[in-house]
Amino acid sequence: MSLSQDVVSIRESILRIIREAEIFESNDFGLGQSHCQILLELQRLHTSTIIELSRLLSQNKSTTSRNIKFLQKQQYIMQLVDPTDNRLKPYTLTKKGRDLVAMLDERAAEAIIEALGILQGEELKKAVEGLELFSGALYHSRLQSKYTIREITASDNIPLGKIILQVLAEFNARELTSVYEDEEVRSMHEVYSKNDYIFYTALKGDLVKGGVGISPLLEAGKHCCEVRKMYLLPDDRGFGLGKKLLVRCLDQARSNGYRTVYAKTATRMPQAITLFQKMDFKVTASPIKEDAKNHSFIWLSKSL
Repeated sequence: MSLSQDVVSIRESILRIIREAEIFESNDFGLGQSHCQILLELQRLHTSTIIELSRLLSQNKSTTSRNIKFLQKQQYIMQLVDPTDNRLKPYTLTKKGRDLVAMLDERAAEAIIEALGILQGEELKKAVEGLELFSGALYHSRLQSKYTIREITASDNIPLGKIILQVLAEFNARELTSVYEDEEVRSMHEVYSKNDYIFYTALKGDLVKGGVGISPLLEAGKHCCEVRKMYLLPDDRGFGLGKKLLVRCLDQARSNGYRTVYAKTATRMPQAITLFQKMDFKVTASPIKEDAKNHSFIWLSKSL
């Protein structure tokens, strides 16, 4: 099946699910899907603000505010005052709201169990795993869509430098960097604008949020390169942005004639190691002799 056929098939399946999503609603009480989603999120989070709910539900603030007012009028939710900040006024479920959500949960559970009961064995396993994978992919794609990726510019030097130092401090890895790396951090654009160097910056709006680079690794051979300066702030991790940046870098590295890529990361940065391994990097011996006995780092490699 071609990708275009996959898209058509998946879109039809999504529309079918949406049509059947009335199992999550309670028309007996005049509630729509958006109302029920707010109630379910408040059950999960206990408290939340309009801004947080808007982000979670992919709605604009005015739509969420309108739905909140309706639920508040029906006494399903109420507004609280945050004792640490009077400007924050999160919402929470009332007793009436909790009772309603319990009823919605029961109704949804019965409908889902009945539907899954139609499937047997491997079909059931595939259905559950497929829904989890695809819903996660949709969520990650939505978060990634808020970012743009472009080549590094001179204006990125200061924000990238701050991000790198902040992440190193987060993992208590500042002492592992060398004088050379400090100089590189101060002049990222100048370094990565040279021939055979690559660097892509991630931005959210106009704000620099991190990036990933590639540099030659001549010690390992003229067709070898190294992943460099892969740093993202905590709020910008966990939904595939780092992978997207790295894939862009590796695609360009391949086009530039590189055949093998190495990655060196601190052993105290497990998220980075996990990302490399998910992208088929294999743990390898250090290609640089003077690094061979440094147990603070791990080297990985991958054929391009």
